[in-house]
Amino acid sequence: MTVLCLFFSSMVGYALAVYQFRGRNLVFVAVLFILMVPFEILMLPLFRLMTALNLIDTYAAVVLPSVIAPIAVFQCYFISGLTVGGVKG
Repeated sequence: MTVLCLFFSSMVGYALAVYQFRGRNLVFVAVLFILMVPFEILMLPLFRLMTALNLIDTYAAVVLPSVIAPIAVFQCYFISGLTVGGVKG
């Protein structure tokens, strides 16, 4: 589960830091918004989603919500922006 989280979060963070695409700012604002929402508020919608996908009582219901962690995306975005952009001066 940790490997999946690191893999997908680093890909999203790197794409947000390096590539210019339509909707980039919207995705970044969504990541920041999700960071501000406590997990307790998201538990019920995640449960309803897993119920709708018929994943109750499976390992996938535990793994899928934590595959992309917004804090890891933000950290990868910040670090990628520093290393790829270089120091200008």
